Amino acid sequence: MDTVTAQLLAAAIGASGALVGSLSTQVITRRGERERARQEVSSRWLNDRRSLIAELLSFTVQLEGKLLELKFDLDTAQTEGIPGKLREGGFRRLSEIPDSDDGDTFLQSLNSSVSFEMLNSFLDQQWRNVDELQHLLAKISLISSAMIAFRVEMVVAHLQVTLGAVDELKTWVEVEEEYFELRSDRFELQAAVRKDLGILDRQDDYLRIGRLLEKVRKGTGLRS
Repeated sequence: MDTVTAQLLAAAIGASGALVGSLSTQVITRRGERERARQEVSSRWLNDRRSLIAELLSFTVQLEGKLLELKFDLDTAQTEGIPGKLREGGFRRLSEIPDSDDGDTFLQSLNSSVSFEMLNSFLDQQWRNVDELQHLLAKISLISSAMIAFRVEMVVAHLQVTLGAVDELKTWVEVEEEYFELRSDRFELQAAVRKDLGILDRQDDYLRIGRLLEKVRKGTGLRS
């Protein structure tokens, strides 16, 4: 190989190396940009997910507190036989009684000590809130893992069951059972969210929480 050919070959190899290096740099740069974009989207979804779930949990905790205020009226309704009188009037739930003079007249005819105004106000507000939670559920299901979406759906479903028990003026014992089931669903959702965030709970923490809930169930005097 003469000198000129060797020089041309060396130049070609050098140019090829530069081209390969340039292409490699571009590929690495593009991969980095895609990874940054993916992380930005993931971070944005994480923030949105936390915000939506926090809104759901806040509503659930508030509802749990308000449920405890209904014990007297639900006990009184049972003592006075109000559920049976509602059925005699053609109603299965309080929310089925029309919000009109006829509805007011019917409730007044029961001669009850139950605060129907408070119960109806509570149910009206909570059923409207549940409708809003259905929209939250749809949003959360699109940006969450399947497990978190399932846990959220369970909480919303049990909220409806619990409100239904109040709406039908079931016994306080029955409503309280739903109350504790709702709390259990909420704890399960919180645990799933913490796991999704990388916060690992010890197994004995769950056992301790279970024991505490059982003590609350038996020892608060809510059924007395």
